[in-house]
Amino acid sequence: MVQIMLRGKRFLILEDEPLIALDIATEIEMLGGNVVADLRSVAAAEDVLEKVAFDAAVLDYRLTDGTSREIGQKLHSRGKPFVFCTGGMSGEAAEGALADVTVWQKPCDWSVLLRRFAQEMNTPNQVAI
Repeated sequence: MVQIMLRGKRFLILEDEPLIALDIATEIEMLGGNVVADLRSVAAAEDVLEKVAFDAAVLDYRLTDGTSREIGQKLHSRGKPFVFCTGGMSGEAAEGALADVTVWQKPCDWSVLLRRFAQEMNTPNQVAI
């Protein structure tokens, strides 16, 4: 059932740890989705945001060149579903306009996260998990 829900969904991954990004990409593909951008920095995400079409994003919150909060704000304002993931406690990720965005703590079970994400993406009026 989940494969049907992710089939055709295009994902942007913003994660500075290559092995974690590979785990996320593998789970997305196993569940029927496609990874169209696999990025390692906020700067790379800023550059790609307007150039690549995608349906949803998985954002590491703390990256080597800053936080992905601004990327999250842009996605939120466009109604793009996304989730923040972080290895450290990061209450600031979901403050203010992003208060409705769930922040997943690493390490996490990417299969569980993506299955829940798939359910939320296919539920009307849901912006983020």
